[in-house]
Amino acid sequence: MLLPPPPPPSNPRPPAAEPAPDDVSVIMESLEKGARAADVRKHLIALGYDAQHAERVVQNAVRWRGEEYASRGIDLNDPDSVRAAGNRQVILGLVLCGLGVFITVGSCLMASHQGGYFIVTGGLITGGIGLIYRGNRMGRSGSES
Repeated sequence: MLLPPPPPPSNPRPPAAEPAPDDVSVIMESLEKGARAADVRKHLIALGYDAQHAERVVQNAVRWRGEEYASRGIDLNDPDSVRAAGNRQVILGLVLCGLGVFITVGSCLMASHQGGYFIVTGGLITGGIGLIYRGNRMGRSGSES
């Protein structure tokens, strides 16, 4: 004789539970992309958190994010500060990318004249391009992307 399955829980997450790692990454990514804290809180409530817990989690994330950027000298409420940080990232990206291209081309030229191996610095070039892209977005919008 088979017993029927138990009914599903009405609330999949206990109210005092900490956010799951996937939820934390969604919270931080949403804030990084410029989502308002109220929208992130609504999303957490839709995931099954109670309102007070969702508010506390979002406020902790906002506070941590502000402290993290403040430790780097970036005031998230000041667009000029964010643009300056973006410009620094563009400059660093250009330096890294230029250094990568210089090393790659220089080693290719040396290998073509003297024979032997050459070095391709794909990591420096790719990392530099990534910093240029991110810094450009920060500089244009005046907000962290």
